[in-house]
Amino acid sequence: MRDHSRSLLDVLLPDGQRHRWTWYDPVLWASLLPRLDALQLDAAYGPLTDWVVVRSSVWQWFTLSTGQLIVTPRECTPAAAA
Repeated sequence: MRDHSRSLLDVLLPDGQRHRWTWYDPVLWASLLPRLDALQLDAAYGPLTDWVVVRSSVWQWFTLSTGQLIVTPRECTPAAAA
């Protein structure tokens, strides 16, 4: 996992420049994953099957299944008050 995570540190922009990015930022994944083609998705997921984007009321599961991206929102249930 460490090697895969390190491989995500640099991205190649359309103009050919390399750019360092924060691969663990859920806002980036939520907007990026639906735009990737099958080869790019395979590279982004590596050994993973899911990316989970955590938000306050809805979490999104981004699942890679047979080269297809499946997005499943799941509502969060607030924790009971103690």
